[in-house]
Amino acid sequence: MKSSFWKSLLLPAFGAAAFGQTAVVQCTPSGTVTNCRIDKPVVTQRSFTYQGITFQSGDQVTVNAGGCVQTGGHGKTWKRYVNPSGANSDRLYHGLINIPGVTPAGSLQRIAGFVGRTFTVAPGISPGSPLILGYEDDGFGDNSYNAHDDGTEDQCKNVGAAFVTISINRTPTPPPVVIITAAPFDLEWSGVDRNGIPLNPQWHAEANVATHPDPALCNAFPYLNPNDPSSGISLGNPPCSKQSPSVDRPSGVNAFLCENFGATPGHLNGHVNWMPATYTGHVTWNGHKDWTQIGDDDYNIDLRPSNGKGLTSVAPVSIELEFDSDETIDHFSSTWWKQFHKAVDSNSGDPGGPAGAMIDGHSAIAIGLMNLDAEHDAHSELHPVWGLAIRLNKDSEFNPNDDAWAIFVRNWGNQGFCAQDQHYLDLTTISFFIPGAPGSAVSMASSEFKSNRGDVASSFFANPGGALLSFQIGPPENGGMIEGTIHLRWTGGTPATAMTAMVSQFGAPSAVAAAKEEDEKSEQLFDKLPAEKQAALKNSLQKPAAEPLANAVTPTIATGPQPILRRSGTPGTRSAADPKKAAKDKQRMQALCAAFGDQVPGAPAGVCASVK
Repeated sequence: MKSSFWKSLLLPAFGAAAFGQTAVVQCTPSGTVTNCRIDKPVVTQRSFTYQGITFQSGDQVTVNAGGCVQTGGHGKTWKRYVNPSGANSDRLYHGLINIPGVTPAGSLQRIAGFVGRTFTVAPGISPGSPLILGYEDDGFGDNSYNAHDDGTEDQCKNVGAAFVTISINRTPTPPPVVIITAAPFDLEWSGVDRNGIPLNPQWHAEANVATHPDPALCNAFPYLNPNDPSSGISLGNPPCSKQSPSVDRPSGVNAFLCENFGATPGHLNGHVNWMPATYTGHVTWNGHKDWTQIGDDDYNIDLRPSNGKGLTSVAPVSIELEFDSDETIDHFSSTWWKQFHKAVDSNSGDPGGPAGAMIDGHSAIAIGLMNLDAEHDAHSELHPVWGLAIRLNKDSEFNPNDDAWAIFVRNWGNQGFCAQDQHYLDLTTISFFIPGAPGSAVSMASSEFKSNRGDVASSFFANPGGALLSFQIGPPENGGMIEGTIHLRWTGGTPATAMTAMVSQFGAPSAVAAAKEEDEKSEQLFDKLPAEKQAALKNSLQKPAAEPLANAVTPTIATGPQPILRRSGTPGTRSAADPKKAAKDKQRMQALCAAFGDQVPGAPAGVCASVK
């Protein structure tokens, strides 16, 4: 009789001395099937690679998982590994998984979307690509499997430590590929930009059809427990997405505004976040509501995507680009961005006007966190915007001798009023590529860039393929940022041909109706005040002068071929607490309470006392 074979591997996380945790892996082969069990998967860091469990194209993979994790802190703190509940469990404490050829390359997805299902590894992956498991938390140092308790809400009563099982059926002839992205709101893409970020991705429902998915398929993202927003959200039945998007919802002093002024009771009043995305197209200025009017202080720009994809039925023309002016343009000190800032302020931030005259109908490239704004009919957004490049001449005015672009780049940012977190993009270098016409060559005529840090750098690469501008800004925790303009000079090829190539067949510009802004909720409160109190409120919320970006950055002219900068896999994202935003929101609530004499309409009892 053939004896069974098994092996046990002890896999330290950061070294056993650091956290005292090991994962135990046992794999047992039987015919064409290998069954692997991972007990106590590593939860003391964002991700861990299990080199002993590997995949190749055609593998049929079945996933299961369960058990609980000690998340650290005080009281009962154990939580389920697959579907945790309790405070902050909508965004933290989830087990994560990456299966090469099944999940989007390089990304970690919540394991809850994979449990009990069988997938087929797609063609094209390298044989021997390993399993990666991870854990979602805002701090990993106190996670463990020690000192078991019944857990938050007794969710771990009589439940042991976390485990994951992976069954791999490897047959000589690979079976037909089963595509994981089969739900209407799963993102799909055929190419990536130079950062490895999906380029002009589409929702699955947009494939081969001219219609966009209806957010009603998600049923307005109801909370799993209608009375507990921290319980997480439902994606409908059948689910509108199988990609386990994360959630950023408001907390503290902002929560009551977003929950009580138009949101559907028991449903998400924030953002459903998928992954980083890059879109090309034409932009239209959509407005800015100043913080002194209790606005969210975001700049709002509509982008009509070049392929007409990534949209929803409630906003079928454009994707909204949003970035907090307090984080970005208030600090910008280069010539063009200062002019744009002044143009916005001169028209009270309204659509059109001087700001619209500067950018409406212009070609652009935008990099940001792709999400649905569930507070406003679930339209598509890039929010926060991490990178934006806007051509300063309209396509019809393209000048090959002076092709100017306004650019800003960072790898961090918040999601505005109805949100609470900072969102980090795990790239230290972010690049924009502007292709040239066949046979054309490009040079940098001039540039003006400013940064908030002395260690930020930039490189310019030129060859017949086009212009590549790369910004080295460091890890997102550094808060690095750069902004300014660059002027390119093109030779060879006709101007029309060069223009068409550089904008990557952008769709024709069109008038785009202004989308709803998150601060409409607070604006309703503002309008309830008499004029004299509105003036007093504005005065109390005046912001101090922002510190300008003072470090000049001149792109280094690089020689040789343009590098392929993208790494394998889609860059990951992380969310973290944002104390600066929390303090700003608290100050705004204090001013509101003072304006209304501690009787803010719609506010729950005690909210004003809580911010004093």
